Amino acid sequence: MKKSETGFITRIVTLIMVCVMALSLIPNVSANAATTSKSTAYKSTKTMTCYLAGRERKTITMPADIAKISFGSQSAVKMRKASSRKVVVSGIRNGKTKFTVITKDKRRIVCNVVRTTKFTMSPSKKRVINTNIKLKYVKSSNTKLATVKLVKNKKSFTVTTKKKGTVKITVRYSNNKVETLRLVVAHQHTWKTVVDKNEWDEPIYEEQDVYENHSIWPDGSYADELSDSCAKQRWCADHCISCFPDCPDPDPAGRCALSITWGSFYVRTDQVQTGTRHHDAITHKECSVCGARQ
Repeated sequence: MKKSETGFITRIVTLIMVCVMALSLIPNVSANAATTSKSTAYKSTKTMTCYLAGRERKTITMPADIAKISFGSQSAVKMRKASSRKVVVSGIRNGKTKFTVITKDKRRIVCNVVRTTKFTMSPSKKRVINTNIKLKYVKSSNTKLATVKLVKNKKSFTVTTKKKGTVKITVRYSNNKVETLRLVVAHQHTWKTVVDKNEWDEPIYEEQDVYENHSIWPDGSYADELSDSCAKQRWCADHCISCFPDCPDPDPAGRCALSITWGSFYVRTDQVQTGTRHHDAITHKECSVCGARQ
């Protein structure tokens, strides 16, 4: 064969081999892409909620080792990773926050943390409340419903419930700050009606003008003593120079009793009760056990 033909065949064979090699690489790229997609997917996603009573401190254990953790605001609750599987949360002030954990076995866990001064227990139960600050004393407002006891290390106290109701637990911390926790021992509400204000009738008033009847002289002064005709005649006989020029005691103003008129004149405006408006009693529903209101 000629050299030119041999070179042409060689180039053809080389091109075919390059194409075959390129095709063989395509499945590997797809496999790698599939593997990468699978590695970022979570096996499961779970949301949980943790409640803290006052300055309570709790340790939350994850189901697997923590690969990554991110914390929300720590103004209400202080949060920290304590070990490979444990997170410690401590109440500071009322509020809520959260932290998110990605475990090494690809589980995603979102934990909402709520710090409050109210908590609930069932009757005849015991609970130990660990705190993030030492305690000076604790006190129950009603030992018939629940008792409290300070532990020797003064970093926790036990709450023992007896029967249903609501109890105030006063806690004094080592920094002398006092906090009142409200414990509700779970029960079925028994509602009763409480009267805030008894029923009443409200008076209804309206303004009314008051008039009086008078006899008056032309100048507006009252002449009630001269209201009848006989009195007018006697007055003229004594004082009117028009009717009796020789009267013994002439009126300086030259008045005549016959000029006296009679009529109704405005005196004042009074507030007069014209009726009443009835109001029903103001009430609300209240639980006879715990005092909760509807």
